[in-house]
Amino acid sequence: MLGAGKVVKATVRTIATDYTEFQGTSMATPHVAGVVALMKAANPRLKGAQVKAILKQSATPMAPNDKNQYGAGLVNAEAAVNAAMQAR
Repeated sequence: MLGAGKVVKATVRTIATDYTEFQGTSMATPHVAGVVALMKAANPRLKGAQVKAILKQSATPMAPNDKNQYGAGLVNAEAAVNAAMQAR
């Protein structure tokens, strides 16, 4: 229908009970992937190594991190996208 130029309407209904809270890498992965998408949209020329470096450098450190349980820290979308725009 979209290809034929017809108007298509969709409705999505969300119920408050549809959401829950989880933690760990399973929850971090989609957040980081979303930030990477924003970074690549801001600077499509970024290479994988640059993306990784920017994510690490722009993360907000979390403590205590004695056993590296938080890696580089909390992903910071604004800082990562700003750094991506500056990268060459």
